[in-house]
Amino acid sequence: MTSRIRALASSIAVAGGVALGSLLAAPPQALADPVVVGSQTRSVHVAIPAVGEGGAAAIDETLTAPDNNAFTQTLDRTQDVGAGVTNSAFASQDSSFGNGSGANANTFTARATGNTSYVAGGTPGIVMSDSNFAITFSLAESRDYSVSGTGFAPDTSSGASNWSVILSGPGGTVQSFTKADFNPNNNDGAVITSPFSATGTLDAGDYTLSALSGVSGGTNATEIAAGFDLTFTATAAGGPPPPPTAIPLPPGVVPGLAMLAGLALVGQAKRRLRTA
Repeated sequence: MTSRIRALASSIAVAGGVALGSLLAAPPQALADPVVVGSQTRSVHVAIPAVGEGGAAAIDETLTAPDNNAFTQTLDRTQDVGAGVTNSAFASQDSSFGNGSGANANTFTARATGNTSYVAGGTPGIVMSDSNFAITFSLAESRDYSVSGTGFAPDTSSGASNWSVILSGPGGTVQSFTKADFNPNNNDGAVITSPFSATGTLDAGDYTLSALSGVSGGTNATEIAAGFDLTFTATAAGGPPPPPTAIPLPPGVVPGLAMLAGLALVGQAKRRLRTA
């Protein structure tokens, strides 16, 4: 019986030392290099021409994103022509981008929604509005990507309208989605809402993700609208951030801890043998 207990103690001590040593010595799981955004150009713009000499003044306004923070802006302008007639232009954008944190530390995400519309009850010129989104970014290593969303615009020749979402890189265009890709060209005025999606792998290098919506036209009492909504992700291999690093233990402590654990189990084994 004594020899059995000694053998059990030896095996427990060795196993405990290996397991505990492996736990303390295990290297943290490496994280990918963050995606670096080189530049961003995001804006909303509306323009309505002046109406006659001494009439309604021209409107021409632009709001731009000053930095890489979230950009949420709206321009909604109306021009009173008189006799109950108005011209109006609307443009909005809600966009953000950045590297994730925690369990999503290896994922870069960009989101953007842009909407534009106009009504021209009476104008001698062109009313317009647009929402523009563009970022350039660099990947230090290859990443799996996905891009998805929707675009919408009327199928009509009464007033120009457009939307697009384009991803380009070192080899040229990676993905492109535009109104022209989905428009049936019936010219019936029906609003065409077009979902899109794609996945793949991007090599290390520099890329540009852009999206826009815009409308423009002369006198038109019917609202003309177009817009886009997109989500883009680029995910590198690797897991969540490593747990906090354990405080290093002095030499000899690990074997001691393993032996203490082994002795505790030996005591339990003795008690079991005595009651058997």
